Amino acid sequence: MNYSMELQARIPIALCALHNFMLKMDGPEAFAEELAHAHDPVPAAPRNISTIASRQLNNADLQAGKDLQNLIAEPMWVQYKDYIATHAAADELEEEPEEEPDDAGVGEDEDDNNNVEMNV
Repeated sequence: MNYSMELQARIPIALCALHNFMLKMDGPEAFAEELAHAHDPVPAAPRNISTIASRQLNNADLQAGKDLQNLIAEPMWVQYKDYIATHAAADELEEEPEEEPDDAGVGEDEDDNNNVEMNV
């Protein structure tokens, strides 16, 4: 099935309205109970959050974190600089030429102005 972009753009708004209507009619408890019994086709990996949060980091962990940060940040920085350079060059090309002053042409060809023939 194909739907127009106009119709597709309305779907999220309609779903939000439906969600709000159901919350108002059934209350938030109905959703909590429904979610508790919902089947998750991709169950989350079991984690013990309290163990992760209380674990002391050693220097190797800190260095691994910094290395990962740099591995992510360096390509982003290069991409950002390329983007700025590309758009700065494009902006220079799109700049409108400066307007000539109102007195443009005045005094440019003084010889022509001095050699005016007069027919009497």
